[in-house]
Amino acid sequence: MFPSHNGALGIDFGTSHTVAVVRRRDGRVQSLLFDSSPLLPSAVFVDGDERLVTGRDALESARTAPARLEPHPKRRVDDGTVLLGDREWRVVDLFAAVLERVRRECVQVMGEVPQDVAVTHPAVWGAPRREVLRKACGRAGLSKVRLVPEPVAAAYYLVEQLDHAVAPGTSILVYDFGAGTFDVSVVTRRARGFDVTAASGLDELGGIDIDAAIAAELRERVGEVGDWNWFSHPGTAAERRGRHDLDRDIRLAKERLSRQTTADLYVPILDRDVHLTRAELETLARPLLDRAVAVVRSVVEGAGVRATELGGIFLVGGASRMPLVATLLHRELGIAPIVVDQLEQVVAHGALSSGHVDRSTTVSDTAAVKPPSEASDSRDSPLLASRSTTAPVSPAVPAPAPERATTPGDPEPVTPAVMRTRTDEDSPPERIESSKRGSDMYHADTDPPVEDQDDAQGDGADVTPRAARLRRRVLLAGGLGVAAAVVIPFALSGDDPPARSDDTATSSPSPSTSGDGRRWASETFLEDVDVRALALSPDGSVLAFTREEALELWNTSGEGIDVLPYEEDPTAFDTGDRMTFHPDGDLLAVSREGVGIWEVSRRERFATLEGDRRTPMAFSPDGRLLAFGRDDQVLVWDVTTRTTVTTLTSSAWEVTGLEGIAFSPDGIRLATVGGGLESTILEVWDTATWRRTFSPEAVFDGLGGAVAFSPDGSLFAVSGLGSGRIQLYEVADWKRADMLEAPGGNGNHLQFSHDGAILASNGRIETSGRLDLWDMTTRQRFTSLPGSPLLHRGGDLTGIAFSPDGVTIVTANDSSIELWKPV
Repeated sequence: MFPSHNGALGIDFGTSHTVAVVRRRDGRVQSLLFDSSPLLPSAVFVDGDERLVTGRDALESARTAPARLEPHPKRRVDDGTVLLGDREWRVVDLFAAVLERVRRECVQVMGEVPQDVAVTHPAVWGAPRREVLRKACGRAGLSKVRLVPEPVAAAYYLVEQLDHAVAPGTSILVYDFGAGTFDVSVVTRRARGFDVTAASGLDELGGIDIDAAIAAELRERVGEVGDWNWFSHPGTAAERRGRHDLDRDIRLAKERLSRQTTADLYVPILDRDVHLTRAELETLARPLLDRAVAVVRSVVEGAGVRATELGGIFLVGGASRMPLVATLLHRELGIAPIVVDQLEQVVAHGALSSGHVDRSTTVSDTAAVKPPSEASDSRDSPLLASRSTTAPVSPAVPAPAPERATTPGDPEPVTPAVMRTRTDEDSPPERIESSKRGSDMYHADTDPPVEDQDDAQGDGADVTPRAARLRRRVLLAGGLGVAAAVVIPFALSGDDPPARSDDTATSSPSPSTSGDGRRWASETFLEDVDVRALALSPDGSVLAFTREEALELWNTSGEGIDVLPYEEDPTAFDTGDRMTFHPDGDLLAVSREGVGIWEVSRRERFATLEGDRRTPMAFSPDGRLLAFGRDDQVLVWDVTTRTTVTTLTSSAWEVTGLEGIAFSPDGIRLATVGGGLESTILEVWDTATWRRTFSPEAVFDGLGGAVAFSPDGSLFAVSGLGSGRIQLYEVADWKRADMLEAPGGNGNHLQFSHDGAILASNGRIETSGRLDLWDMTTRQRFTSLPGSPLLHRGGDLTGIAFSPDGVTIVTANDSSIELWKPV
């Protein structure tokens, strides 16, 4: 059972995005979703009927009428009115339009507006700005609100959610680098909460300014100055679309370079590809980030604390993901910053936590709060007098190496301390659940009705219940073992706490033993969930799966990230879906009736392609191409240009269509399997010429199933559907290498471990799915203890995936998602 709570709503009204989080009466925490995303664009657009449109619809509408859009209302807080179209609009009404969208979504999810509503604001906002925000809340139907400084909310998240120890009297630094603004604060813990003891910021500095620097670099590299008029002054629908697409690709490239060292951008209209490296991005961003560091130095001085006395540095805001941010702060202060997974949602979650301890926490009367214009640029600072060389970090993260001498243009890399939301041993972890989409219209001329909280229903009924309940268990030889909720993706601690009584499961399988003496144990990640397809992101941070009417994203510590509506007909193909991640992990392709591609970071559709039902799909290793089946052909689609590169045809696919497809790890081959009811045909294509390089060969009598290349590209495996057979080929000459046989094998899933040592396939015993693991050295299936095969209770397996470290195998069926580990 969850502990009893009063309902609460926390709102982070941001410059570029607004985030809202609710806590139900049973204690569950849930992010509100707006158009299937937890990030609501704060943009406001005036439509032809003089209505204020918010969110993604506002941005989309502005393509044809940009003069009617205010993309960042929060930046206009001092202006009083804003000209949109041919009419002046009050800034308070623009604020209210965004907040009223949040209120309606909250009512749709909870059935009421909770009595505890916390709305955050920058610490540098004085009384006049806070009064604008308070009036906007009232116009939006949020008549009873607590205004909480953003760094205070972040501090509560750090202490209450991450369990970071901050003793009374100790100060922490909150570095908030958002899309539109930059703020930094020193927050000190008191007996009954937190005070902001010093704060400043730069209203003109944010992630969008780094985007602008990238755009300026592209102008330098591609074409002449006049070639970019379409970007600076788009006049046609094609130019506006091109500007929109390039803005989005710049943002995604910047985010990708936070995880990888290179990224490619496509410049529409000019039809040019541009290669960008992390080093080049850091060169562009360095002058902007140096300004931020100067403000940090000034604020810490103003707070009267030394760097060595800080209890931590907490990064907030999406632009803080850039590795250079943590590097520069570590160099300046000698402390490795703390970073969490979902930086954009920290402040909203912290606003909820702020109500537990002190409902009146505000900026301290003695706080050294400077407006952005007063931030010092001095580079002479006593902070450097006694700099620590070892940063306090999470125990799961190695301490950074001692500092080395560097030049200003050559920052050393630093690994920030990564912390995730804690999981309480004595109660199920809080989960982020989905909500239904709400309307996006707000009428400024009439005040929206105020929710009657006294008469509201008090049961907090869940309008979007999730059947899947988190339970974690590990079964060892001889009976029950231990249960653990851990924060390292797909890793179990060596000292796990005892299992709780509600984790008992007498029907679960005993461990199995491999031929080399290893035993395998299963752990239930999610139960009571009917999974149609499953995929794990390349870095192992996101687990995606489809149910009948939804695509769900979870992190691997057992917390729901998002639920996206999946509108394709759930009955279109009752044997399951197919899905695969792009190599960079930000695109996810799902096939049911056709092919839908999602941007994981933005929680929105990237493209919808016409394809065969449940067609197999494969991204090329460089991520540029996606191959899939359509109308007895294979389409090769360019992800960057969104155009078809080529279409492959073969008589082998005329009866049952494409059954399996895979790119070789070096990207120079594309292998396809198709055929009919009588035989399965293997063909291999050269990706440079798209000509067939391996003559069609009948692999099996009957239907084919899944295909896979080994990670080193030396082996290719293809399974026979329902035959229990897997044919191995030597890729060098495409000669048959071996035939693996396992009675009861289904053959619709094949997956190599990342080191190529194990090949996983699926089978069935009576009413349970079976996980078959093959030793690629001996070409033998791992043996098991008598009567104890690797069984996944329920129906046939609908997905198999290896974690990046190869330690864990994830399987799914119509009953649960299981984790398998050698023990």
